[in-house]
Amino acid sequence: MSALFSWNLWLFLNTTIRWSMPVPGPENADNSYPLAFLMKSGMVKKTTKIHHEYNGHWVDVNAIYRQLKKHRGRAKILASAVVTLKGGLPARLVFVRDRRKTDWLALISTDIGLSNEDVVRIYGKRWDIKVFFKMAKQHLKLAKEMQCRDYDPLVAHTTIVFLRYMFLAYH
Repeated sequence: MSALFSWNLWLFLNTTIRWSMPVPGPENADNSYPLAFLMKSGMVKKTTKIHHEYNGHWVDVNAIYRQLKKHRGRAKILASAVVTLKGGLPARLVFVRDRRKTDWLALISTDIGLSNEDVVRIYGKRWDIKVFFKMAKQHLKLAKEMQCRDYDPLVAHTTIVFLRYMFLAYH
């Protein structure tokens, strides 16, 4: 049980701490970007209230999509663009086809060195993690069966819930 717990703890700490550590950059006096800008990959809402700098103008995601040349046919990735976020941080917008409807989704990555395919792959992994935790909360009673504020019982409960998931996934 302790090996499983240590693996779960390592996985949690590795994914949590790695995304929240400051990275070098020109934005702050302490040579690090604010934590709000340290996402690796995420989805962008189609709203007119959020603007990104693209080709020297501050425009919303819909306007950026209209300006881009799209890939034809049944391509999964429609287009991409490098934009600048507020605060001067560069980011890559990747527009993908929405499988549910004849529309598009916009993914964003602050690592502009990643290819478009890698941005989609990383976001897919993040989505799988979100689905796992939603399923664990709803069906496996993560955080509902036990009411305790001490660390050790919470770790034991989380380990038991993850074991339930592994037993169900195995069958």
